[in-house]
Amino acid sequence: MTYEDLLPSLIANQMVVITLGKIYQHPFPKWYDPDVTCTYHGKTPGHSTEKCLALKYKVQHLIDAGWLTFQEDQPNVRTNPLANHGGGTVNAIAQV
Repeated sequence: MTYEDLLPSLIANQMVVITLGKIYQHPFPKWYDPDVTCTYHGKTPGHSTEKCLALKYKVQHLIDAGWLTFQEDQPNVRTNPLANHGGGTVNAIAQV
């Protein structure tokens, strides 16, 4: 999931709010890109939402605090190799 896709969900769940970014004047920092904007910083030019360090730190803080988790929709053999079918006992073994 990209940060651009995640941001509307975080806003809807009131985990983050849009903050205004700093508007830079000439001479610009090396990383500054006037052609892209950051949605987290209210469409302020300079960097993309995917490269926004403030948003990345905020998401990591929410994960560390346990407020934000990511779960896979499909079965995963690393986290649950065998399905739970009501217990680990064997009823009967027969040799034919």
